[in-house]
Amino acid sequence: DGPVRLIYHSTPHRGLELLVNAFEHLAETNNIILDVYSSFSLYGWKDRDKPYEELFERCRNHPKINYHGAVSKEEVRAAVAKAHIFAYPSIWQETGCRTLTEAMSAECLCIHPNYGCLYETAANWTLMYQWNENKLKHTRKFAKILSYAIEDIKTGSLNSILQAQKAYADQFYGWSEKAKEWSILLKNILYEKGRK
Repeated sequence: DGPVRLIYHSTPHRGLELLVNAFEHLAETNNIILDVYSSFSLYGWKDRDKPYEELFERCRNHPKINYHGAVSKEEVRAAVAKAHIFAYPSIWQETGCRTLTEAMSAECLCIHPNYGCLYETAANWTLMYQWNENKLKHTRKFAKILSYAIEDIKTGSLNSILQAQKAYADQFYGWSEKAKEWSILLKNILYEKGRK
């Protein structure tokens, strides 16, 4: 019955500006809230935030955006668990995306382009769209899909799909499975080293 909650929990250079542009437009006619957890200070690089201060200020000043900056991992995980949509119009060609796997595991409807590793990571469980290097066209496409997603969340029609998405993410990206993979890898390295 309340607002649809969106979350962005990555560094600002990965598409936060596109999200804020789309959100400002959609917030005029939709009951939505955006929580932004984004800052390079997480890595101790406060100076890297300077080019994004104006963007952060837009977030702080918007009545439907909560800008949190960098906080503990526990606080981010709790926020992702309360969110409905992971909004990620990524412009960064990633080779791995922890934020996407965490959002999938939290049963968030994930919206992102098919750019870099996002296509493989999502494994067809998410709302994915064709990436565009033109930021304006990218923002428009993302906003359109986000608009549809907000309506889908309100109906609750995706609940079973999101539960299956969580099961997939937990099975293939959970630490219990990853620990086994790393253990096998390291044992094989030691085995090969011992054979030489």
